[in-house]
Amino acid sequence: MKHSTFRNAVPFAPLVLTIALLLGGCSSDKPEIKNEMSPTAVRTADAVEGTDLIRNPETADTPLDPENGAAIQFEETEHDFGQIKIGDKVTHKFKFKSTGKTALIISNADASCGCTVPSWPRTPIAPGETGEIEVSFNSANKTAGQTTKRVTVSANTFPSQTVLYIKGNLVE
Repeated sequence: MKHSTFRNAVPFAPLVLTIALLLGGCSSDKPEIKNEMSPTAVRTADAVEGTDLIRNPETADTPLDPENGAAIQFEETEHDFGQIKIGDKVTHKFKFKSTGKTALIISNADASCGCTVPSWPRTPIAPGETGEIEVSFNSANKTAGQTTKRVTVSANTFPSQTVLYIKGNLVE
């Protein structure tokens, strides 16, 4: 009887071994990464009125006041290059104005593909000041036809993202 019990237990041995290896393999020698910032690290940027909402984790739950916050107004949100010869690199500057009551801070500008590269001001823009986001498009190795690329601008505004578009007709 013991012999048959042992034979029935053998198929479970690989399962038990696999579970033991998985549980043992879950531990990591990598140091734990903590997302903590010291009070001085939170306030390393220039002390610009109205910017502590995006720098201070304690205020992250504070409701955003669109009436008294930062705002951005673009002269245009879409630019058509017309015909672009394949292989050419074209650039356009999207001009904007900080129209809110607190400083505008652009935290990122993310393009929809690697052939499109935005550059934006990295310093706070006071209310009433202007700026520009330059968007370059490299048409090398593209196929002929209509193309549209998107740049998503993230800032301390409400809503927090504005989408810019460039487009053109690629020709050989």
